[in-house]
Amino acid sequence: MAHPRIEISPTAKINDAEALSRVYTPGVARIHEAAALTQSAGSGQAVVDHVRRQLIDVLGLRDCRFEYGMLIGRPPRLEQDGTIVTRYSHIDVEPAGMPAEEVELLTFGNGQYHGRFMLTPTPGSKPTLQARLVAVTLADLAGRALGSAVSSRAER
Repeated sequence: MAHPRIEISPTAKINDAEALSRVYTPGVARIHEAAALTQSAGSGQAVVDHVRRQLIDVLGLRDCRFEYGMLIGRPPRLEQDGTIVTRYSHIDVEPAGMPAEEVELLTFGNGQYHGRFMLTPTPGSKPTLQARLVAVTLADLAGRALGSAVSSRAER
């Protein structure tokens, strides 16, 4: 699924552009840093640890952990488009806030599922769509690092 595109109209006020750059610049820096780490880290676990810390910061989480392997349970899920889906509906995060329970963020690399980040929201937190999209991208980088680690071991 493609990420939603956000465009700045030619008539946007300079304050709108400045506000947008304050949101995107830190997100882009986080993504760039994690991408660079995927190239230099000795293990996928180093990238997972880095991304875990970044997720706590970018989403304002109380905690975050990574679980390898099979899915257990059906917690709310942060999807690729930044929405949060429960078993029965979607959560509109901006007005409602993050769910009270843990939220999963799946990681894939080389077409294979590797695990999930379990996000423990801070009560009342309302991360923006942009922050949630940065989080999804960071998790994708962790998945790619894990997928690369598996591929390297298989080639040996």
